[in-house]
Amino acid sequence: MSASATIAENRLSAALAAGAFDGLAGHGQPLRLDDDSAVPPEWRLAYRLLRANGFAPAWIEAARAIRRDLARARADLQSVAPGHPGRAEAEARYERCALVLNRRIAEANLACPSARWHLLPIDVENDRATIGA
Repeated sequence: MSASATIAENRLSAALAAGAFDGLAGHGQPLRLDDDSAVPPEWRLAYRLLRANGFAPAWIEAARAIRRDLARARADLQSVAPGHPGRAEAEARYERCALVLNRRIAEANLACPSARWHLLPIDVENDRATIGA
């Protein structure tokens, strides 16, 4: 964790312990997950119909599939401990999968209506060093 993230986490923890967040509007109430105020008015009906029938816009479905496939690839890499004879092959499989997923991430990001929902590309070197370590 970076120094700024640690400082922010410490300040939030201190404020929470001091009760700074007690009594805020909506405290203890369920989140309104049906709020579609961020959706352009001309798309709201379409999004409601999709949601009511168990679907989501294509860019959301694509992101879900990418996250699912990435989790599988990471689990495969994690299943082989560093130093194990099969680790090099697991890392090679992960690298090939990450290459395909990074292409899919780029395509999914192009379809997103806002950069707010963009997926980050996979950092193979970082994952190789941290997964299963």
